[in-house]
This record gives sequence, structure tokens and C-alpha cells, in this order.
Amino acid sequence: MDKMKKSLMIIAMVAIVAIAGSLVYYYVFFRPGIEKAEIKEEALRKENLEECLKEAEDYKKTALESFLEISPSDAQTDKILEFLQEEYQNRVDACAMLYGE
Repeated sequence: MDKMKKSLMIIAMVAIVAIAGSLVYYYVFFRPGIEKAEIKEEALRKENLEECLKEAEDYKKTALESFLEISPSDAQTDKILEFLQEEYQNRVDACAMLYGE
């Protein structure tokens, strides 16, 4: 009976050490690694979103400059400006869809 008690105590101690070691590994190594990866992903997502929005803004600026160079008639002006605004908004929406906001 005494040997069985000793065996159970040893098994319990080994189990406790294994569980404690697993918890230490999870909280000291594994979890921080996941959090770092999430932070890097979020930074990359924000960077890509900013770049995409800048490209949409550059498109709008270039398109408006080109529009001013051709000087369309007054009847066409509103339609062209409306089209350019819609195209710009479509690009902004595409950025938001791709990279979130």
C-alpha cells in the first residue's frame, strides 16, 4: 500500500510539473508570438490601406488636372465631374473592402 501511495504521489507531481511547464510555455513564448504577429499584420493592413487611399487621391488629382486641360463644354462639365467623383469613391470603397477601415 505504501508503494502505491508513493507511485501516485510521483505521478501527481510529474503531472503538475508538466501542466505548469505547459502553462509557462504558452504564456511566455507562444501567446506573445501570436500577439506580435497580430500587431505586424495590423500595421501592414494599415500601411496598405493608406497606400491604396493615396493612390485613389492621386488618381483624383491627376484626373482633375487632365479635365482642366481639355476644357469641355459646360454641358459636359457636370457629367465629367460626377463621373470622376464616382470613380474616386469606387476606388476608396475598394480600398476599404480590401484592407478594412
